[in-house]
Amino acid sequence: MKRRYKTYIKINFISLILVVLSFISITMAWFAYSGLSKVATEINVKAWNIEMKKGEEKVSNTVAISFSDLYPGMETKSEIIKISNLGDSDVIINYDIVTARILGDNSDNYSPSKTITSEYIEDALSHSYPFKINISVNKKHIIAGSKEDALFEVSVSWPLDSDNDALDSLWGNKAYEFQNSEISKHNANSSYQIRPSIQIILNLNAMQYVNGDNEEDINFEPGSMVLFDIIMNKKCTTLSNNCLKTYVIDSNNKVLASAVGKTISMDEIMQMYVYIPRYKYQLFNAEDGTSIEQAINITFESKTTAKSTGSRNGEWLTHPAFTFGDKELA
Repeated sequence: MKRRYKTYIKINFISLILVVLSFISITMAWFAYSGLSKVATEINVKAWNIEMKKGEEKVSNTVAISFSDLYPGMETKSEIIKISNLGDSDVIINYDIVTARILGDNSDNYSPSKTITSEYIEDALSHSYPFKINISVNKKHIIAGSKEDALFEVSVSWPLDSDNDALDSLWGNKAYEFQNSEISKHNANSSYQIRPSIQIILNLNAMQYVNGDNEEDINFEPGSMVLFDIIMNKKCTTLSNNCLKTYVIDSNNKVLASAVGKTISMDEIMQMYVYIPRYKYQLFNAEDGTSIEQAINITFESKTTAKSTGSRNGEWLTHPAFTFGDKELA
């Protein structure tokens, strides 16, 4: 009788332990769930909503820009894409060229490679022809909630007098022949799609802005006025001989429209600079020679043009000041 009693007590004791352990497990699970639930409700998930529109039409981030008309004296033609930040995150805008075609010659077809960058192509489009193809974005950053849009623009212009009659005639004839050739192909085959004189395909990228060492400073928006210390190479707060008031320019070294027309008083100007475009000149006193005073023949050139390396009188030399280390300056 005593043995049965002991066995009964032992069995009930084990059952009690199992009940306690189950209670503890359920309690811990509840607190864990409550904690996760609380965390889930406290996390602020930022919405990402970028809208790109060409006119009233929504476009993807890969866009094709085309211009059919191309002739000397044409009015400036532009294609504009509006980029809106409808989300909760600050956005940084950049772009790169996928392909670019000028008329029909293969030598005027461009695409990035190991040796040709998107920046090189953009520079060639802007400087290698009598007409100018410019690509720009007026704001590289769109602050969340600012209700300000960025405008991405591609434009082509061809002044009637581009200061180079030979190039105007050459490319004017090329454009005329290309356009007539395209019409003839379409007349011979109605299914043939007439190609525009200029076509550029680009990737437009809108990425979340993260304030880090490798990111562009959102406080240096192109066209904005800043105080900058030219010795310490950083922003400053009080005007001085080193802390100058200046305007942020874009990657093409052009002050944007937002800065054009602003009056700058003389007391705001601490220093003045002169921009000298890249040029080559004809040597006349080379090899330590001497010469009487005379006019110097110079020719302006693009940084994509092969450098002139003359060393004797009569030869041409690209001025060495336009080579900074391994970088060619415009």
